[in-house]
Amino acid sequence: MVSVRKFGALIVLAIVVGSLLVGCGGAMAPEAEPQAEAPTEVNIAAIYISAIEEPWNTSFMQAIERLQEDPPHGLTINLDYTENVAPPDAERVMRQYADTGKYQIIWGHSGYYDAITALKDEYGEIVWVGAGSGYEPMGDNAY
Repeated sequence: MVSVRKFGALIVLAIVVGSLLVGCGGAMAPEAEPQAEAPTEVNIAAIYISAIEEPWNTSFMQAIERLQEDPPHGLTINLDYTENVAPPDAERVMRQYADTGKYQIIWGHSGYYDAITALKDEYGEIVWVGAGSGYEPMGDNAY
């Protein structure tokens, strides 16, 4: 039986990956601008509040591994992560990932609402994801 947390993590990941793919296909109207090509690769940076072996973190890692083994639309999915990041240090760690220009998604896996809301507007080209309880809707490029 799949737990609610594992199912929720899979759904959010599917939504985020799907959002990268939406609008990249279909017929163009004669006066429309050319559509961007569908991405072939997505780079995700994940930040964890605890060790990677914790069940909540493990379920996320297993979901990513399943997507890597059977990639949607042939999409190559790469994941880098940092574990044991206390919330006061999250903004610094997330900014380091964002400043590389490599990542399309930065995933704050728990307790990082403040860091995500502080960075999402500055890095509007990145999809920011906050997983955990107590999050208020962030809007724009943050989920």
